[in-house]
Amino acid sequence: GSLVVFRETNTFRWFKEEVSGDAINFVKLFFDKSTNEAVNLLLETASNGEFKEVKEFKKSPREPFRYIYNHDKSTEQVESYLIDERRIHPTIVKTLIKKGLIRQSTYKGETDCLFVWGKSGKRVGVSVQGIVRNEEKYGFRGTKKRVGLNSEQDYGFNVSLGQPKNLYFFESPIDMLSYWSLHPELTDCRLIAMTGLQKKTVLNVLKHTLMSRTTQVYDIN
Repeated sequence: GSLVVFRETNTFRWFKEEVSGDAINFVKLFFDKSTNEAVNLLLETASNGEFKEVKEFKKSPREPFRYIYNHDKSTEQVESYLIDERRIHPTIVKTLIKKGLIRQSTYKGETDCLFVWGKSGKRVGVSVQGIVRNEEKYGFRGTKKRVGLNSEQDYGFNVSLGQPKNLYFFESPIDMLSYWSLHPELTDCRLIAMTGLQKKTVLNVLKHTLMSRTTQVYDIN
């Protein structure tokens, strides 16, 4: 899920393992080939006509985010998952549910935990975390992990505590809430889950924090 192929540059980035490269590196890594073997495989594939000419890649205009999720009347399953299984502090979970930042939703028979991205009082995205394991369907990670369609770029699930003077960035919402549970004394800070490791997210959230709040940011972690 953290593997991204960039068609514009014909390169890839595997954020989870902090690995990146070109087509040759891709073949070496995922097909377990040496450099010579990777080059030969690519040439052989091309000579067999399996590579087709690709028209210039143009990105379509990005549509605005639409919050399409239906909430369950109960949050019992989400609370059980976060508190009993992931060991998030009950007070944190119940507070975020009350604020509407955590929701329980069912889609195609699967119950999900929704981490709602808030920005200046508006919903601008959502992280979807499945709470029932299914290795056959979701592989080694075992559960669904998705970002809602057209969620705002370079942003993420976030919580502000007091007047943010320090910013804490995390790879996922669960990581973020786990850290908060271990450090309940946190105050005057902003916690942000980037859904990966994204430099642009750090810069964008820093800019938004400075512009939307009358505060000075002293530290970024």
